Amino acid sequence: MKNNANIRYCNKRKKQSLFVFGHRGAPEIYPENSLLAINEAIKRGVDGVEFDIQLTKDKQIILFHDDYILCRGEKHFINKTSYRTIKQICITNKVPAPDPFHKAILIINQNPTTLFNIEIKSTQWNNAHILKYILSNISDTALKKQCILSSFNIVLLYQLKIQFNYKYSLAYILASKVLKHWWGLLYSKTCIHFLKPHFFHMNIDYINTHIIHWIHRKNIYINTYTVNNMQTLKKCFKLNVDGVFTDNHHLYKL
Repeated sequence: MKNNANIRYCNKRKKQSLFVFGHRGAPEIYPENSLLAINEAIKRGVDGVEFDIQLTKDKQIILFHDDYILCRGEKHFINKTSYRTIKQICITNKVPAPDPFHKAILIINQNPTTLFNIEIKSTQWNNAHILKYILSNISDTALKKQCILSSFNIVLLYQLKIQFNYKYSLAYILASKVLKHWWGLLYSKTCIHFLKPHFFHMNIDYINTHIIHWIHRKNIYINTYTVNNMQTLKKCFKLNVDGVFTDNHHLYKL
């Protein structure tokens, strides 16, 4: 775990009560996952910034969260729609088009003291294209010191670690109610045991003290989402989590 972004995370975590990520940038000020939102979060002094990336049908990587975009009541799935068509849909919907990922990489390079959690949105078994792009276009230094690559897709994380021999910071994300069942807890523990991620990102609504204690015994940090008010924040303190993802820019400096 040496010389990874988690070292910087750990050092800052020791100096404050919680590590704070701007969830999809600063979405209360600018559109979520936009370059404007990412830059605004950094400008306001957040510890880290989280944003989502996806692969379009024509192999473009864009900053976008949902699996699909709606237009006139029809769902257009990102992985089955070209970037050009997505931009045309956004014009029809009168909303900004998703920014390309390569422009976010420029922001990473321009802000060497900020941590970036890059969430890779995918339900595919084989994610070689998007993983190759990340590893080829983000410098090794930035990946080592600034980036946490995260995903709900455990197969993607294993592919990154085993096929691409990725040695830097990884985060496994879980949002499911299955943790409330013994079989769900066992499955999640098994995935974590073999993946050995540096971080575990968990929905605050489903997390429990048992999994927190188990995760911490594995020397893994726990970040929870989405924490947007003082009541939820107090719950995080009580549960002894390490960091939070928030849409609320008023919580950036805890």
